[in-house]
Amino acid sequence: MDEMARAAWERLVPPLVERGLFTVLDHDRIAAYCESYSRWRKHEKALKDAGEETFETHGRQGRMIRARPELSIISEQIRVMGSIGSDYGFSPVARLRLKDVGQGDLFNPFDNV
Repeated sequence: MDEMARAAWERLVPPLVERGLFTVLDHDRIAAYCESYSRWRKHEKALKDAGEETFETHGRQGRMIRARPELSIISEQIRVMGSIGSDYGFSPVARLRLKDVGQGDLFNPFDNV
C-alpha cells in the first residue's frame, strides 16, 4: 500500500474493529477499499492539475474533443469504494442496514391472535 492507502487503512480499521465489523477475513477487502481510495485521490489531483476535463486530438477524422482518462478512473474507484463501503457501513443507509432495522411491529403476524 502506498502512503495514502495506508493512511486510509489506519483511519478505517480501528473503528471497524471497535464495532466488531473487521476480522482477519476482511483484510483484503478493506485493503482493496484503501487502494481504490488512494487511486481516486491521485486521479482527482491529476484532473485538477490538468485544469480541464477534456483534451483535443487530431487524426484522420479531424479534430476531436475527448474526456480525460482520469474521469473514468475516478468514476470506477468511486463505484468500487461504494460497493465495498456499503458492506462496512460507510454511509448512513449502509449503517442502518447493518443495524438490521426491520419493519418493527407493523407486520407482526401475532398481533391478530
